[in-house]
Amino acid sequence: MKHSNPSPSTKTTEMQKASYEKLLDSLGNASLETTRVFLADRETAVPEEGITEDIIARLEKRIADSGS
Repeated sequence: MKHSNPSPSTKTTEMQKASYEKLLDSLGNASLETTRVFLADRETAVPEEGITEDIIARLEKRIADSGS
């Protein structure tokens, strides 16, 4: 038998997605320079177990490349 109502988890997911999109809209966009300043000033932390220097370097490169 097919149900016409979405499951509670689907409703919850849709509500969370809508809430997240509303939050993003309210925050607006930061300039590339603002983003770079923010990232440069952030506090560094010890990486979680399993996150290697190689993974960090690849992620940093990916972030840098996305701003080009």
